Amino acid sequence: MIAHAVDIAIEELNGFGAAGDAYHLASESLELTVADGVLEKQVAEKTEGIGIRAFFNGRVGFSYTTSLARSDLRAAIEKALFGARQLPPDPDTILPRRPRQRYATILTEDPLYDAATLDSKVDLVHAIERGARAVDPRVSKFQQSSFQETRTLVSIASTNGIRCSYRSSRAYGSCECAAVDGNDSQVGWSSGWALSAAQLDGAAIGREAGTRAVQKIGADAWATRSTNVILDPWVTSGIMASLAEAFRGDQVLRGKSLLVGKMGQGVASRIVTLIDDGCKTDGSASAIFDDEGWPTQRTVLVEEGVLRSLLHNASSAERLSSEPTGNAAREGFMTPPKIGPTNFYMIPGEHSPEALCALAGEGVLITETMGLHTIDSVTGEFSIAASGLRFSRGVLGGPVNGIAIAGNLIDLLHRVVALGSDLRTFAGGGIACSTLVEGISVAGR
Repeated sequence: MIAHAVDIAIEELNGFGAAGDAYHLASESLELTVADGVLEKQVAEKTEGIGIRAFFNGRVGFSYTTSLARSDLRAAIEKALFGARQLPPDPDTILPRRPRQRYATILTEDPLYDAATLDSKVDLVHAIERGARAVDPRVSKFQQSSFQETRTLVSIASTNGIRCSYRSSRAYGSCECAAVDGNDSQVGWSSGWALSAAQLDGAAIGREAGTRAVQKIGADAWATRSTNVILDPWVTSGIMASLAEAFRGDQVLRGKSLLVGKMGQGVASRIVTLIDDGCKTDGSASAIFDDEGWPTQRTVLVEEGVLRSLLHNASSAERLSSEPTGNAAREGFMTPPKIGPTNFYMIPGEHSPEALCALAGEGVLITETMGLHTIDSVTGEFSIAASGLRFSRGVLGGPVNGIAIAGNLIDLLHRVVALGSDLRTFAGGGIACSTLVEGISVAGR
């Protein structure tokens, strides 16, 4: 049976006199795309395979197979061992021991996942588009509205006694549309997620995309200045995703993080507390265990501005005399684990978005950025294109476009003066609230 494939792999590893682990992933997915009311794409896929790490004489090899037959599992192990023999010793990569703590009890799969019919899912995509059109007659062009769902089974076993398995389900909706007013055409985008299609509000996704497009029409020029900036939850989440890379224990060990040598030091404003929580009840990246089979957990990374911890897998934790934090991550069964964030976020504040504007007085609300991938996680330097809404005397005004915000991530964190109460969970693990930052350089045309 499929559920026992990892056990067969471990039997074979033991037969070779090698240590190691086996990671089994089976998934089924569906993707639907609608553009201007027409269903353009319907794709259903199934993927399954096992990735195997083999540890032998201080060396580590990796291989994978899409077949669960014993003979093919044995062949994959032989390939992994052959690869290990060609590599130099790797004392820094270790196999996790069997954890003492229990795995979290969280809901990762909707029991009613199968209740939604294909027709209802197609209707959901059309509802996304209708929701955007209902915002304003100027919302008239659509790149696409889409729905994706996936259900997975993950099983892990190791020669150190780890044996765990869980199922998960996710459904995602998104919309990219344009609002047109004469020669002015502005694009808006939005997305949402849930454990299943039945829990997804397609109309709300469309309304947000339409609203974000309309509010950009008629943008004015902006003169370069240093000003107060409010980052909306979308933008805050994107910046947090870039920042999360700096917390990887392996990157700190390599000297490729802006947090090198800063443990126990202030790296942010005192109102900033940063969390990574892989077992958060409503987190989109929540799981019962990480991709080495270690229990997920809530890790306080920055506490009231002070760096307290990093993200670890078994290897980085060993090297830094720490404990794994449940942050081993794989892109699938065809890759070995590395370190990655789960649900990574700042503890929210108590201010409504309107109260943040009143507190800031004058500045710009950033609602969209481009180029977040260019943020340097080693130096923290960034310069990214942005757009948003100006505000004065605490009142939102017209849109601004063609601007850029620049600075350093550590300096930005130190300049956070207030946090919103509008905490929002995004697909992929992003969780964020509106964030007021004082004295940021905003370049105009």
